[in-house]
Amino acid sequence: EGAEAAGSVYESGTQMQDGEDEETKHTHTGQTYTALESKDKIELSAGNYYLLGDLSTAETLTIKDEVNLCLNGHTLSLADGTMGSLFQIGDGGKLTLCDCEGKGKLVGNDDGGSVVTVASGGTFDMYGGMITGAKATSGGGVYVNSNGTFILNGGVISGNHSTNSGGGVYVTSNGTFTVNGGVISGNTGYD
Repeated sequence: EGAEAAGSVYESGTQMQDGEDEETKHTHTGQTYTALESKDKIELSAGNYYLLGDLSTAETLTIKDEVNLCLNGHTLSLADGTMGSLFQIGDGGKLTLCDCEGKGKLVGNDDGGSVVTVASGGTFDMYGGMITGAKATSGGGVYVNSNGTFILNGGVISGNHSTNSGGGVYVTSNGTFTVNGGVISGNTGYD
């Protein structure tokens, strides 16, 4: 199934437990992040998460609360043969994506879903990482529904394909897409 937060949460000055080392400690701007390491749950609760290593999931990861995810230089991918999106950001949900190492990726597949789908009332803020590898009907990289919001502040959307419109990003009427930075290139549409 999907992904679950697991591991220890650290704060400045917290003593590490036996078997833990400095490599498992992860913070951004004073915020403590929890390792995302298993695939036992398909809904991420509110919180800050980071990848300890590459992960693949056979289920869509559902965001209904405020979730911050640092890719930490690793890849989170949707398994081949899995229909749907890697992330579904629901009404009232917010996903903020960053990558402190500069090599992290969200990777879709060829089975018809966008990497990230933003539902009505959902918000996706992208500050880093790459969105790649998806083939969808519309919006291979990111699909924004009516009243959904996508703010691109940094990162790359590349290597996605759409058989209809928006190889990289597709925004339906009344959806919002704001570009403050980042790169969208190398995506294709209209097969």
